[in-house]
Amino acid sequence: MFESHLLRILITIPLTGCLHLIFLTSNKDDVKVTGLIYSLITFVMSTFLWIYFDQRTANFQFVERFEWLKSMNINLILGIDGISLFFILLTTLLVPLCLLGSWVGIKTNVKEYFIAFLAIEAILIAVFSILDLILFYVFFERVLIPIFLIIGFWGSRENKIRAAYLFFIYTLADLSGVTSCAIPSAVVAPNNTTLEADATFFLPNPVVSVIPVSVPAV
Repeated sequence: MFESHLLRILITIPLTGCLHLIFLTSNKDDVKVTGLIYSLITFVMSTFLWIYFDQRTANFQFVERFEWLKSMNINLILGIDGISLFFILLTTLLVPLCLLGSWVGIKTNVKEYFIAFLAIEAILIAVFSILDLILFYVFFERVLIPIFLIIGFWGSRENKIRAAYLFFIYTLADLSGVTSCAIPSAVVAPNNTTLEADATFFLPNPVVSVIPVSVPAV
């Protein structure tokens, strides 16, 4: 059904917009209109998440699973809850507003600017809907690249290059520390003798193998 593939569609639309802009002519007006249309389509499609979202259940919804690295138990699993729903809606709303806000101010490398914003939108939607911790880390780190470019190339101050590097380094270091603590997060088994760490978080039924670690019984 249509709603069962919504997350996949939401990620694909801005990516398609990036490809379209790459092969589009360098006419600034065409680039701006095309980029804005793709961002608005993404926003309209995201509202269907709100429409089809079932508030009566606490389970993840719109779940899609794509097997990837079976040997490492790493799979692309998409799904949202009530919190990630609002994050996705906010993302798809802010991107067209940002493009409209910079409609006149951005005069150089307009195509690259709009491609960067559409890439940010696609990656953020993926970040807020991915349920695998490893892939969440990968996609969150990837979003730093277009943000770094936007700050460095289109920043409004003289020290924009320094600001871009500081943003990238501090965010990368902070997220690496948080992730290194989150990966071994565990659930103690009922007998309190085994610690099981799962690399996929928030899923009702874990989809990756657990790592048993013996701990003293209390």
